[in-house]
Amino acid sequence: MAKVSGVHKPFGTIVRIKGEVEAADLEQLETLFTRLTRNKNSLFLDLGKMGVGDGKHLDRVLSAIKRYAKQGLPITLVQAHPDIREAIRAQRLDRYVTLSDFLDEAIFPSQMDVRPKIDENLLTEPIKEVCPSCDRLLQHGEDICRHCGLGVIPRRKARHSISIPFLYGSFGTGEFLGSDWKGGVTEDLDLNTFSGIGFYCRQELAVGNSVFFLFPTLQWELTPRQPSILPIFHGRVKHAARAGDWFRLGVALCDMYEFSGRLNVAAEEEELENQ
Repeated sequence: MAKVSGVHKPFGTIVRIKGEVEAADLEQLETLFTRLTRNKNSLFLDLGKMGVGDGKHLDRVLSAIKRYAKQGLPITLVQAHPDIREAIRAQRLDRYVTLSDFLDEAIFPSQMDVRPKIDENLLTEPIKEVCPSCDRLLQHGEDICRHCGLGVIPRRKARHSISIPFLYGSFGTGEFLGSDWKGGVTEDLDLNTFSGIGFYCRQELAVGNSVFFLFPTLQWELTPRQPSILPIFHGRVKHAARAGDWFRLGVALCDMYEFSGRLNVAAEEEELENQ
């Protein structure tokens, strides 16, 4: 029998399922889905420790998730086992839910409670996602192109094509002050929830690497709780591709720190020449 635990947050409800789901667990899940749908709460369902078990029970769980997602319940499935992902695709559930590899990445766009002040004249329509192989339009949330079968990592939120300067670095959270930050310019950025960023750089960073970002030119909408703020965003590299002498990186953001202090800013070109 599975152990189902949950915690309510302002941005939604996080539910973890541990063990193999049995018939007795289905009623508990149905009750939870019904309550969340009524309250219009977002659901983040962590499947990292859920066993595949009886395929019939798994199909019934996924069918319930699909039914409630179609009724308007925002659902994100986190850390799904490859066999569970295959079952998700078989039921075409990926059309109605969001898939995520990490819980912090999944909940971060909903946690963001500070917003940048952006000149509306600089904004464009959100970028539509296309398959990098066949250039066909991707449906929201799908991780396999239905036209050519290529596996892709779906973006959690739409991004805007906008150029904003930033500083970035790849180091530990306790190394902000003693490390060198490099300069860059965004190619695309989620301006609504800061879920992700795309940019070009000289430095090759492998998929999964941690990267920190600071946007010194952005002005932030302030609140009584946050009368002043200089946020540093933490993310993980999700895409990395060579483009001539450059690397095109796609990063999913997963955390934010409030910072005050002095940073060492390195010139990337000079650093490369001295290596």
